[in-house]
Amino acid sequence: MKNIAFTIVFSLLTFVSTYAQLGDEINEEYPEAKKEVKEALDEIEQSIRNNETDKLISMHAYGPKFTEFEFGGKRQGSKENEDFERNFLGTITEVEKWDWEDLKINVYGGDVANVTFHANFKFKRAEESYDFKMQGTLLFIKTTDGWKITHEHMAPLAETKAQPETPKITHISKSDFPKGNMVNVVKGWGGMVVAINEPPAGTDFAPLLKGQKDDLCQVPHWGYLEKGKLQAEYKDRPTEMISAGEVFYMPPGHTAKVIEDARIIDFSPEEEMMALMTDIEKVVNQEKN
Repeated sequence: MKNIAFTIVFSLLTFVSTYAQLGDEINEEYPEAKKEVKEALDEIEQSIRNNETDKLISMHAYGPKFTEFEFGGKRQGSKENEDFERNFLGTITEVEKWDWEDLKINVYGGDVANVTFHANFKFKRAEESYDFKMQGTLLFIKTTDGWKITHEHMAPLAETKAQPETPKITHISKSDFPKGNMVNVVKGWGGMVVAINEPPAGTDFAPLLKGQKDDLCQVPHWGYLEKGKLQAEYKDRPTEMISAGEVFYMPPGHTAKVIEDARIIDFSPEEEMMALMTDIEKVVNQEKN
């Protein structure tokens, strides 16, 4: 009986001692290792800035244990990751911003490090511009050749926009609608604007769109043609004729001509539409001058 009691007490003491050691290990800071991991992050950034693809690849511990999650996709391995690093990050031509925001480095046992951060990356590949905001996790292990990444997890951060306020007036008679403006609109309706306009036959909207992408309107419109006839023209789809009594959708990349005196009622995203109206005003003022 004494032997059993001794065994139980010894086991408990061993467990308590092991638990205490584990607690000490979790709380250990390893400042020198943290410094080394931060230097590894700096090397990764510099290799991207300098377009040193092989250097970037060498910062990874590729092999059967390497894993990656990227933007909600399924788990990938070392081959997929290396292909991405070479074909995408390796072709960056200019870095405008490369910030490791809210960076936290935790080291365990002196040879494993978990790095978490919010990333704010702006860069160019050829003439294409990219603006990435994401949360990231990098798992490093210390090898005989320095600290290497053995796992990556990247998740995009959705930008939150304030919800538009509901205006006091949510209905208006056509007879009370604003008139005499270049484009007659009422804004503030749940992030949309409503427009009622009566362009005469022969009106061509194309000259007003100079300077827009492809010199076409990039704002989508949903509407109803109360009277008249419109000819909608697109870059990548056939020309369409919209007749009185029809509802319509004009996707981004369009212009229009008024074939018969028209009354157009349409709805458009407010932010994009107001920006377009500002651009149109500039074009009109330039023509006047």
